Amino acid sequence: MGAARTAIVLIGLRRSGKSSLGLRLAQELRYDFIDLDTLVHRRTGRTPADWISARPIASGEAAFRTLEAEALQALLDAGPRDGLVLAAGGGTPTWAPSAALLQQLGTVIHLELSADEAAQRAALDPNPEQRPLLAGGTAEEEARLLHAERTPLFRRLAATTLDASGPPDSVFSALLALFHH
Repeated sequence: MGAARTAIVLIGLRRSGKSSLGLRLAQELRYDFIDLDTLVHRRTGRTPADWISARPIASGEAAFRTLEAEALQALLDAGPRDGLVLAAGGGTPTWAPSAALLQQLGTVIHLELSADEAAQRAALDPNPEQRPLLAGGTAEEEARLLHAERTPLFRRLAATTLDASGPPDSVFSALLALFHH
């Protein structure tokens, strides 16, 4: 795959490893790392969970998605970011303005989980309150629902899809291999 155009952008479901793998990739490549959720939190003082769980939920999530798009636009406005790894929020690509901005930032890589793996990781999450349920039900049910809804979109948006269902070290090795010849 070679070097990214300007940035490496990781997308995928919650718990797919965007933040942890992204940070490791940035360290290995000696790139800067930005977690979009953390960036919005720093800019607003509110976590994604705070925004998304606001009542009514639709306005809370819409406000959060708008803030994500503004943060992405600010990154683009700052100029080309060679040597950047960006971990997008799990729902960032579902907001059309943000999806377009992600592609403008650089090479989009989808860290794909199987529906079973997404549900299993949701069941094992030690801090589920940090990830508000968007659709009700259990975290496992939501993981399966979001997998069905979002995976086709993520595949269309990404330049490359990487199976992230395996052990983190194996997934990281496969991710790193995309950037080493």
